[in-house]
Amino acid sequence: MLALTLLLMLIPICTYIADCLGSKPYFGQAKLRIFINAMFDTFASINTRFWNPRIHQNKAQIDWQFDTVSYNGIKVTFQGIEEFVFNENGKIFTAIAHWEPNDVAKQLWPRQFRQRMATRGYPFIKPNRT
Repeated sequence: MLALTLLLMLIPICTYIADCLGSKPYFGQAKLRIFINAMFDTFASINTRFWNPRIHQNKAQIDWQFDTVSYNGIKVTFQGIEEFVFNENGKIFTAIAHWEPNDVAKQLWPRQFRQRMATRGYPFIKPNRT
């Protein structure tokens, strides 16, 4: 989680952060800290990998993957792409993560996820009756 802690140091108070496209954005270090704390509250072990950095002028993108283990021993892997826009001082002004939160839910709570999706009218996903 050193990567997330270092990210906090690069973000000024007014930064726009979107956890994933379509989610409600939040602003600044305090809100990012809530997300990071939720990660620590959910996962006992968190390993991160980053690769394929792409930098152009004041923008950057990087691919990432989290390999985690929840406190009840469930292994969860998820990945995405993070987009950054930097201000004139080199601090992150905007960060947008492109990933699929449902990938985490499917791995953490497979039965509950299938049931929820079925009740929302997704016929291709049937509730697990076990």
